[in-house]
Amino acid sequence: MAAKGFSNRQKSVSGRRLVLILAMVVLLALILWRQGFYKPQQERKKIREPEITPVSINPIPEKPVAANGQLTQITEPISQPPIEPPVISRKPGYELYEKGVKELEAKKCISARKSLTQAVELGLDEAEEKDAFAKLNQAADQWLFAPTILEGDSLCTWYSVETGDRLAAIGNTYSIPYQFIMKINQISNPAGLSVGKRLKVVQGPFHLKVNRKKYYLLVYLGDVIARVYPVGLGAPDRITPTGLWLSQAGKKQVNPAWPDQETGKFYQPDDPENPLGERWIGLEGIDGEAVGRSGFGIHGTIKPEEIGKSASRGCIRLLNKDVEELFDLVTDGQSKVWVYDE
Repeated sequence: MAAKGFSNRQKSVSGRRLVLILAMVVLLALILWRQGFYKPQQERKKIREPEITPVSINPIPEKPVAANGQLTQITEPISQPPIEPPVISRKPGYELYEKGVKELEAKKCISARKSLTQAVELGLDEAEEKDAFAKLNQAADQWLFAPTILEGDSLCTWYSVETGDRLAAIGNTYSIPYQFIMKINQISNPAGLSVGKRLKVVQGPFHLKVNRKKYYLLVYLGDVIARVYPVGLGAPDRITPTGLWLSQAGKKQVNPAWPDQETGKFYQPDDPENPLGERWIGLEGIDGEAVGRSGFGIHGTIKPEEIGKSASRGCIRLLNKDVEELFDLVTDGQSKVWVYDE
């Protein structure tokens, strides 16, 4: 009986231990379950797998195939160094040219004529020089050929007509042709002067410079260019001599006649075939190659297409409209003409 009782107690203790162990296993299982250890495999993988950032992979370009089925070589673009802008070389007169253009745009005509004159004398590119000439002519229309005098203009002044005055005498006083006084003061009848009338005048004479290489004539009043004209000059076998010339007194003619000593033909005034055109200004040489030369002059033309060329017998040709204007600027026996090469 004692042995049987001991055996029953031992079984009872073993049973309690088993229950305790089972309880601990269940408790452990519950703990592990709550921590996700026993979650489904896919769910555990989802939790444990790191996030992968997609990477953009450029596709391998297909090799170009030519029309004949042959593979062509792919040329990789070559990076070029930046192209530096070209350095523009300006002529010495460029800054003064720009200054003169701006002054003329600002209606500062008096300072513009000085700047543009200096720019031309220092030297400009062909296009800039051509534009400077056009602007000098534009300026002269305002300060010289208009009946008014601009503020600050030291080249122009007023003359008050006195009793007994004649336009020719006034012109002689200022060394300018009376026709020029009539023109700038818009006088149609030279005998119609009234005492006290104000006349615009300039202190002359005008002088001329002829560039033999560029075929232009510059008219100077004082130290500024007052007018620019294109010219034609002597043919290569009859080149216009360089040097200093003087306008011959009494040798200015309107609608001149001309005896052609080479052909013996005599051209009457107003003859449409007269090669001298509408005006003649006789010249006499006084220095350089011009010394002792005679028979040369400045005149118009019946061949305007030859302006800018070497085609005359040695004289200086102008378009008829230009020589008519120049005629009124040149003073007999006083206006000088320099013919030069650059």
